[in-house]
Order: sequence, then structure tokens, then C-alpha cells
Amino acid sequence: AYTLTADGNSTTNDAPAPTNNASFGSSVTSVIINPAANAGASVSVKRADGSGPDAGEGFSLAVGENTFNILVTAEDNVTTVNYQLVITRAAPLPANTNLTLSISGRSLLSKQARGAANVNYKTSVDPATASIDVTPKTEDPLATVTVNGTTVTRGTAATVQLPANPTEINMLVTAQNGQTKTYQIIVEKNGSNNADLDITLSSKSILYQTTGTAQVNYRTTVDAGTESIMIKPRSDEPNAVVTVNGIVVPRSTFSEPIALDGQLTIIDMRIVAQDGVTSRTYTIAVTKTGSNNANMKFALSGKPVLNPLSGGPAQENYKTTVAVGTSSITITPTFEDANASAIIDGQPVANKTASQPIVLNTPTKLVTMLVTAQDGITTRSYSVEITKAGSNNANIAIKLTPASKLAGVNAGPAMYNYTTSVDPATTVLTVKPTSEEPNAIVTVDGNEVVRGASAQVALNVDGIT
Repeated sequence: AYTLTADGNSTTNDAPAPTNNASFGSSVTSVIINPAANAGASVSVKRADGSGPDAGEGFSLAVGENTFNILVTAEDNVTTVNYQLVITRAAPLPANTNLTLSISGRSLLSKQARGAANVNYKTSVDPATASIDVTPKTEDPLATVTVNGTTVTRGTAATVQLPANPTEINMLVTAQNGQTKTYQIIVEKNGSNNADLDITLSSKSILYQTTGTAQVNYRTTVDAGTESIMIKPRSDEPNAVVTVNGIVVPRSTFSEPIALDGQLTIIDMRIVAQDGVTSRTYTIAVTKTGSNNANMKFALSGKPVLNPLSGGPAQENYKTTVAVGTSSITITPTFEDANASAIIDGQPVANKTASQPIVLNTPTKLVTMLVTAQDGITTRSYSVEITKAGSNNANIAIKLTPASKLAGVNAGPAMYNYTTSVDPATTVLTVKPTSEEPNAIVTVDGNEVVRGASAQVALNVDGIT
């Protein structure tokens, strides 16, 4: 028999088996094992590695399984019996009370250094706002969260009415181990506090974030012959006010031309949110050393479809498939800035010009491309992995007779959905689908239609087919 003592509590096993199991909660860090044997016998208790008890005659317990051997030697000092004891200490329950919050509308959450909760936020919304949706998402999926006392499913929005100015929204996160953390959002109805801004340039140059005198600073380069540039600001919040070099510019509207008199021109911008308090400053440093736009689109001969890859050797990576018998392909680049240049598969290729044939002498060919912007510094790399497994082009053009215009719709049972209208007297519609890929198979209402041929579709008398 043996007795286990932990945290002042004892349990005894009077009839141990060759292998025995016991378990304790995560708070139990050590155990005393007291074996009992017949008179004259001796007993030793050791860990599986042969080590004896720790100080105080107890054994410390690691999280998980802890294996001990209880060896009983009879009075004759020859006969022995070994009992194995496996004590499992439970892992502590997670204490993660972290939470991410999002709110509906365009207003932003601003973290506050002080407040009534452990974590405090503040925001401001349009005075006419009657309610706001708060979506809490705990880092630990098994933690629980309440919004104003009501349990909310992780990642689900809770609608909170805004009867007062301000309104407090209180949240409580409870971790698996019972630990808690409080969160609070103070919602004021003084106008949206969103001072975020997107900026578009009249040139095709790219904005890169940098350091500077404003809260947000950008740099860009343009062609040396550029005499002026226009700025189109688009505030997240329609009621925000944006100034460019001190002049108000309406949302999503280009400013008046800004002269680029010297090699370097600094453009100052400021946005004031609807609340009249929150603001943010921006600068754009424009240098006349050539456009920094190295973006391009490219097309392959045979029109296979390019599918983006999440990884690869370049900054932008794609894959596609072509017919098994394809011996070569060409690639035609189109630069956003016509003054850029490209190297494709080791050969220079001009804008909107097909490359030399690229030989496909293996089942899979990786083609790399490098675009250099006009400034001679900015580059962007591209790659396309071409596999000879049959073209992946499933695009078609559709012609209707009597002639009717197809209008695309967002919803429907297919990947591409259209509507059209014909004369009420029309009883049959001729549909002619033409696939971009000659070897593709097209069906109309389940019936295969040879490329270039047409299908007759009877129209329902109720007016909708």
C-alpha cells in the first residue's frame, strides 16, 4: 500500500497494481509518497531516472506525467516486487484576457492612458448616431467576454444604444483560469474622430512612407520635366476637411496644380475630423529624378489565366498552366509608367511588346521578371510558374441573337451572372459562346456546344428564363 500527500490532503491505495495512476490539479507542485509493506520488508521510492526524493522527503511534480518506481524487497533480501506509479499534474489553465475591439462606422478607437477599466478607449461619432456595433475578439478562443453585462460570442457584434453623450460601454473578459480584465469605451457624439486619409497623385508615381516634420510623411519622384502635380485626397470620413498647402480640397477631388519649381518640393496637407478636434498632418516630398513607378501588368501568349501565389522568389508571384504540347510562350509587359524598363527571362523587353519566345523544355518553367522604374533605383520583381498541364483559361465571350446587351449582376448561382431583356414576342434566343481557349469545353443548359457554334434556348412564356 502507499499514501500520497499533497497540499495537506492524503489518499491511500491499499491494493496497488503493477502500474498505478494518480492525478492532481495544476496548483499541486509536490507530493509525498509514503509506502507501507509487510513487517521485515524494505521499501524504496525513486523516480524513473533513479533519483530520490527532493528536500523534505517530497517529490516535485512537473506538468504532465511524473513516473515513480516503488520497490519492495522481502525480508529474505532476495524477493522483490516493483510497482510503477504515474502521477499526472494538470497544466495550468490559460490566463489570457487579451482582447481586440472593432466598432462599426468610420470612427476610430483611441487608447487612453487612464480610465475606469484596466484598458480604456475613447471615440467620437456623428451626433445623429443612435447606436454602435462593438465586436470583441478574445485572443484565447475559450475565454469569455461580456458587453454591458451580456455575454457575446467571440468575433460577433453587439449593438449598443447611444442614448447619452457620452455613453460608456463596459466589457469584461474572463480567462479559462478565472482571471479577468475589464475594458471600457467612452463614446462621445461630437462628430467622427476619423482623420485617416488616402492620397492619389496625378502622376503615376508611387508614394513611399518616410520620416519628416508631419505625423505622416511620404516621398515620391517624378519625371525631370514635370512642371506641376495635383493631389487627390480621399478622407475615410466624408465630413472631414482636408487642406493642401493651406487650400481646402473637396473629398476625392484633385487639387489645383502645384508647381514643382525646384528639384525638391514639399507639399503640406492637413485633415481635420468631423469632431473639429482630431487632426492629422501629412507631407509629400516630391523629387524630380524620374518616376519611381515600377508596377506592371503582363500577359502570356495563348491567354492562360494568371493566378497569384502567396510565396515565391519575387515580390509578386503567379502560376499558370498551358497546353501539354506548348513548346514556347511570349510575355507582353504593360508598365504603369511608360518610362520603366523590364528584363524578362534575362532579356530586355519594351513596354507593350512581346518578349522573344521563352522555351518550355521542362514540365514546369519558372520565368522571372525585373522592372526598373525611370529613376533607375526603384525596382519590382515578378515571377510566373508555367506548368504544361493543359490551359487553365475558362473565359468565354457570349453573343445573343436577337442582339441584346448583357448586364453583369453581383449575385447569382454562377461565378459570372448576367441579365438581359428581349422583345416580348421573342420565343427562342440564340446563344453563341466562344471560349478564349480553343480546347475548352462549353455547355449551354447542360449541352455541349462546339466552339464557334450556337445553341437555341426556348424562352419561358412567363417572361423569365
